[in-house]
Amino acid sequence: MGRNLKKILFILTIVFLAYGCSPKKDEPREESVQENVGKFTLRQFAEKTSFVLSGESAEISQSGKSPSVKSPSLSLKTSSEMIEITTGKTGKGQFDLLPETKKVSRIVFTGSVKIVYREISTGKTSMQGSCSKLTYIEADKMLVMEGSPVLERGSSRFSGDVIRYNFSDNTLNIEGSVNVQIPAE
Repeated sequence: MGRNLKKILFILTIVFLAYGCSPKKDEPREESVQENVGKFTLRQFAEKTSFVLSGESAEISQSGKSPSVKSPSLSLKTSSEMIEITTGKTGKGQFDLLPETKKVSRIVFTGSVKIVYREISTGKTSMQGSCSKLTYIEADKMLVMEGSPVLERGSSRFSGDVIRYNFSDNTLNIEGSVNVQIPAE
């Protein structure tokens, strides 16, 4: 019996070694590498416009998710105007980068979004607004305001479901539940 037990142990050892050393099918593992950055600033310059995106902190993930920014602010500048967008402490922002150029293609702010439009020549505020979600689309030079958007210019007030402002050609498009109040002077 001792001899048979040695043979069985020897065979089991060979089987375990063979199984342990055999190649295994690799299972893909998704690693989520995330980098936290304090005081975040991103500058991007183009032919007619430039912008500066900043915030208290940023989370940059390598798993394909859009980088996010806490307490974001965005300053858009053309030759004649400056648009400043902020959310305050509770706001959040995300931005998409074009993989080939690593330039920002889209920025989305959520929270209590505030917009201030200033004329560069005078420095005076000519329009201001608010909404709960704002999307900046770089290729179209467009701001899309959603979530109870309101714009005020002097004593005039504009609101709707969605407000689109194209600052390349200075046009405003208000969609759904449009309400425009322009006092007679």
